Amino acid sequence: MAKRRTMRKGKSKRKASAAFLNGAASWRTHLAEYRKSHPGDSLKDQMKGASKTYKKGSSGGTGSGVTVKTSKYEVKVHRSKRASKKGTKKRKKSKKSKKGKKSKKRTASFW
Repeated sequence: MAKRRTMRKGKSKRKASAAFLNGAASWRTHLAEYRKSHPGDSLKDQMKGASKTYKKGSSGGTGSGVTVKTSKYEVKVHRSKRASKKGTKKRKKSKKSKKGKKSKKRTASFW
């Protein structure tokens, strides 16, 4: 028999974070725009096509990076993915192969 989960008094269910909800909203917006520009395709094909052109995490004009503006030019510099993950990669421990190696049994002679 399964136990029923009851909520304590004064406690509420966890809510999704704003970033998660905004990410879903940006995908739906992108999909809607893609569907308008490709009306003859099936929904399946439209979703596949939209997923190829969708840039996750990049919203309109707000993003992380440094923007340098002059009277003539505007340059936005982003950290590359490789640079942001630099130094966080853990090394894998190498496994010593047991093949070909004989284990030495150590025996203690007390007498």
